[in-house]
Amino acid sequence: MKATTGETMKTKVALVLVFLLFAIPTSALSYEREPSIEIVSVGYIDPQKGITTPINSNYIGKGDKILVVTIYNPALRERVEYSDINEFMFFNSREDMLFTAYNIEIELLGNENVKVKSGKITLPALPSMQTATLQFPVEIVGGEEVELKLIAKYEVIDELRDLSRFQLIPELKVPVEFTNTIIYNSTGTLTQITNTTRYRVDIPLEKYELGYLEREKELPLKIFVEERDVSPEVKVVSADKLIAGGKGDIVVEIKNVGKKVARNAYATVELPKQQQLQQQPTTAMTAVIPFAMTSLPSSTTATTAQPSYYIGDLAPKDVAIAKFRVTLDLPTGGVYPVKLKLVYTDEYGNIKESDTATFGIEVLSKPKIEVKSVQSSVYANSKGDVVVKLISNADMERASARIVVSSPLSALSSECYIGDVKAGEEFEAIFRLKASSEAKETMYPGDVFVKFKAGDDFVESDAIRIGIEVKPEVEFEALGVPEIRAGEEKILTFTIKNKGITEIKDATARIVIVSPFSSSDDSAFIGNLKPGEVANASFKISVDRDATPKLYALNLEVKYRAENGEWVVSKPVKAVIDVKPRPIDYMIFTIVAVVIIAGIAYYIKRRK
Repeated sequence: MKATTGETMKTKVALVLVFLLFAIPTSALSYEREPSIEIVSVGYIDPQKGITTPINSNYIGKGDKILVVTIYNPALRERVEYSDINEFMFFNSREDMLFTAYNIEIELLGNENVKVKSGKITLPALPSMQTATLQFPVEIVGGEEVELKLIAKYEVIDELRDLSRFQLIPELKVPVEFTNTIIYNSTGTLTQITNTTRYRVDIPLEKYELGYLEREKELPLKIFVEERDVSPEVKVVSADKLIAGGKGDIVVEIKNVGKKVARNAYATVELPKQQQLQQQPTTAMTAVIPFAMTSLPSSTTATTAQPSYYIGDLAPKDVAIAKFRVTLDLPTGGVYPVKLKLVYTDEYGNIKESDTATFGIEVLSKPKIEVKSVQSSVYANSKGDVVVKLISNADMERASARIVVSSPLSALSSECYIGDVKAGEEFEAIFRLKASSEAKETMYPGDVFVKFKAGDDFVESDAIRIGIEVKPEVEFEALGVPEIRAGEEKILTFTIKNKGITEIKDATARIVIVSPFSSSDDSAFIGNLKPGEVANASFKISVDRDATPKLYALNLEVKYRAENGEWVVSKPVKAVIDVKPRPIDYMIFTIVAVVIIAGIAYYIKRRK
């Protein structure tokens, strides 16, 4: 319905009141139990032991841990004093803003006993009576009762500095659509008229600015460091030149910084999951581990599945050396963490394991090997060489290469020795391949792998994809249709044409004889033929007397030496022979006639 004049006036009066209300200047407010930061609880996570759920205890062992600190905001509404009506009208429905801590910055300060490995943690806001959980990676190196400091900086609302003033709008309702509905009855008489107006209402928005006060608190955080009975400390690490994908030895000097003797101890190591570490076969390890240690309870199943090195008794402050054989199944190099622990028996014969000590090993990336060129002399239905020229960005010792191909290619010589390779210098690998008769004139994929010596083992590169060109097989054509009569023996000559794109050498044509033909000479030497050239090939051929006169097609093959020096037998082509009917032998008729005449004459003579 259309707005009335009375409604419009009420709206204008309300706007004037609001404008006058917010025209009053603002000043600071005050309230009790303002926002603050307090510590609720302290716990820790021990990723080295696979513990990912926080343990709510501040009794923590040495080593790398994640300190879990839960903070909260204890602000509570007890009394709020507003300095003017402005603040009251603004905060009356927004009092939760007053009890929220803003722009929070938390920093954990370490000391000589606890090394903090993270920086400051920031939170945009923490509402009243709500908590936030913070995690700080730390390394606990010593001490018994250690007090840390948690520095909390944050802001609280101090005042309402500014608020946008509403502008008086003569008409808040703006008509945007008008509809007129007229209804008639069955006799055509007007019964109802409805006018509908749709309005858009413009409501001004607030724009405000708040003033903040900065607060800073120093919160004491106490932890108790548990001293382990046996605790390993890695003193020295030495290793071979380790390359991703290769093997090598790691020698670790281990010190027991605990307070008790580790009896019948052996060291275990754990590398990242992409790596595998193997020290000795199981049978060999059993030989060096005392009988009492060869059977462990289920609680240490995960540990015994890891490679181990037997040490023996390790007293407090004593040092032992363990040597491990490393297999690194990694695509790239880098510095990778290795976790070491001791499994031992205590003075009561119970099997225990120590906390984890972590150290790093540097792994070099495999050399980057690039393909410079690939030369192929492989023809369809033939053998040939593939020469691959490569270059490496690192030195390689005692290198060799192998190739992997799939049908229609096969490797006759899939490996070759290269020798020592210098970084940046080209080297080549030569392989001998065969292409089947099904091979087409195209490029076929192949994978080349380069193996080289790293330490006392060999490392193989990732697959290096190459394209292998297969050249077309030379095709021939047998021209001419020589004639021969049934029962006849004759030298038949065909013209052989080289339809290929390469020259052939020392070619010999052979015709495949089938019934009704026979031959005592089915081969003919035709020599060298360049592309498009022709040569005659003659064969001594006989045909049966009762052969049916017609065109016969025999298979003709050409054996030749290709450009790569390989002997090749071509696909058969058709050599057409026209067999004519056997000629009539008139001499036989003459002899028969003479015999008959002589017989008749003899008969007549006897009658006389």
